[in-house]
This record gives sequence, structure tokens and C-alpha cells, in this order.
Amino acid sequence: MNGRRWCFTLLLCCGLISTGLSAPDPGKKSLEAFFGALRQHSISGNSTELLKLAKSTFPNRDSIKKGLSDHVPDSSIEKLVQWYTGGLASSDEDFLRFFNFTSAQSEITAYPATVEDLISNLKDSTAYLHFPRGVHPFAHDSTLRDDTTYYEVLINEPGKATSHRFDLLYWDGEAWKMLGGIWSVLQAEDPLIAPPLGASAEAQRQHLKELKERLILYQQSAKKAEADLATAMAGVKDNLDPDTLADLINRSLEASKLSLAMQTKIPKLEERIKRQNVTVAMLDIDFGKLTGFDQILPAAPPQQPAKPPNEQLALLKRELRFLEIAKSSTVKSLKDPAALTRDELIKLTSELLEVDQLIAAKQKKIDTLEAEFASKK
Repeated sequence: MNGRRWCFTLLLCCGLISTGLSAPDPGKKSLEAFFGALRQHSISGNSTELLKLAKSTFPNRDSIKKGLSDHVPDSSIEKLVQWYTGGLASSDEDFLRFFNFTSAQSEITAYPATVEDLISNLKDSTAYLHFPRGVHPFAHDSTLRDDTTYYEVLINEPGKATSHRFDLLYWDGEAWKMLGGIWSVLQAEDPLIAPPLGASAEAQRQHLKELKERLILYQQSAKKAEADLATAMAGVKDNLDPDTLADLINRSLEASKLSLAMQTKIPKLEERIKRQNVTVAMLDIDFGKLTGFDQILPAAPPQQPAKPPNEQLALLKRELRFLEIAKSSTVKSLKDPAALTRDELIKLTSELLEVDQLIAAKQKKIDTLEAEFASKK
């Protein structure tokens, strides 16, 4: 038996991969219908069926493995098993309280996102608007499966932004399961999150450097895994005592998991490096350094030369003025929230928070520069 086939057989026997057939993800409409049934049982007071359906969303060990990547450590799986087991041990009253819906909460929406969506996290995307920040690091570090769609489910009264939220639903091949807030149980590997919007050129270049350094570590880990696996395989001979054979199998499993992890992580990291290379290359192109708001706002009226202490301070003040225009435009749109849909309300609120953060950061830079100039006078 050659090395590749032996490795495949080993992974198959130990449950690290599966050839079993399962039903494909039936999609958001099916998930919305599932929560519609939960809501109906809650409204009608059918506690028995409500508890049955609610508890069915808690994944067991096999379901957890189907919802996460194959290379996730057993220790992490065990932490989640204990967490969900503890949840299932809650009283019926706690379950009914958590899955309590009112007749007014008639709007049920499931928002889907893939791992690629969560990593890209494009502004105004479903991943950006509806998925908690705690989810994204687990997409970056490949804890979540590439071939799985994850969902956030929001249940609310029409026209109101406050929602009943359920995190990280997925289809395990047989039923809907809920990972929930796994970030409160697991710690993602440092995902090297990209610098925020408006970060300095130095921050962008430093991020590229860190990505490249992480790629070297991944490549070294991949070579180590291959070497360890080859050594373990070479040690498998006839008539080995059980303890030696068990040790070789355990070493092979650990090396196989590491190899699988690197096969997933290295291509993703290489793609991120390509994108960051483009970002860094664009730094030398002058677009007014306006973070994109100049594309959606009317041109500002011409100004008389301000004769600032230096050009850097003048540029910062110009950027700040455009940001304030952007904030003013968003605030005007939010003056009549009743006229907005829920998605519009969420989008505008997100934009307002982002602009506020940029304004605060820009103002801080201006204050620092002005203080420096004042101290020199």
C-alpha cells in the first residue's frame, strides 16, 4: 500500500474524513421555515414540541465535527461538547425563556455567508452587516469549513431593529444545528486581521510583512508534518507490539491533522498576501486619501488657501471635513427611521459608527500635530 493510500485509509478509519452521503444544505428558506415552526409552537404554548425542536439544534460530537474543519484539535471539540452538554442540561424553563417568541415577532430572516464571505468581509455585505465580529477570526484561522454555509437568524417585529438573534446555524447533512457563540469557548489562532479603514501606509506595510512571516511559519509546519508522517509510516512493520503500534498511529494522526490544516491555510494566506500586495502598491497613487466617501458625496466647495503650519495638517483637516459631510448625510437619512426598512436601518447605523470612528481617529491626529506646533512656538 503506497503512502498516500495508507494515509487516506488511516484517516477514514479514525473518522477524520467520511465517504458517507448526506443531504445537501436545503438553504435559507428551509431554515426560516424551521424557525417559523419554533415560533408557532412558542405562540401556541406547545412546550413539548418547542423543547424538542429547540434541543435538536444543539450539536453532538459528530455534528460539531461536521460544522468545523477536519483539522480542528480534539481538545477544541471536547470543549464544545462539554459546552453544549451543559446547555442541554438547562432547565425546561430556561429553554422556553431563550426560545420565547411573540406573535408580533413575525419577521424571520436567515442571512447566509461562506468562509470566503467572512474573510473578505466586504462593506455592505451580509457577512459585514449581520455576522458578529467574534465569528470572523474562526474563518481566518480555518476553524470553519470552506464547504459549509453558515447562517445568522434574526427574528423581530417589522420595522424594528431590535432582533432575537441566533448565531452560526449550519446544516450537518441531516438537520439544522447551531454552533452559537463559539468565540466565548474557543480562542482562534491569531488571524492577523487587516488594518482598519483609514489606517496609515506604515500599518498596511507592516500587515503585509506579518502575513509573509506567517506564511513562512505555515510552510515550515507543512514540511514538519510531512516529515513526521513519513517517519511514522516508515516505522509501521509486521509483528509490532501493540503499544508501539498505538504510538505510531497517534503520531500519524497528529501529523495528518497538521498537514490537513496547512493544506487549507497556506492557499488562503497566499491569496491574502496577493490582495495586500495590491493594497500596498496602491499607496503611492494619490486618490485624495479620502477613504471612498468622495465617490458618494458632491464635491466640496472650493476653499481659499489656508496657509497651515505644514501640508500634513492641512490634508488631515481636509479629510476631516469630508468625513463630517459624510456623517451629516447619514444622520439626515436616519432622522425618520420609520420610513426605513430594517436592512436600511442596519446599514446606515453601521456607516454612522464607522464614520464616527474615522472622525475620532482623524481628530486625534490633528490635535497631536497642533500640540506639537504649539510647543515649538
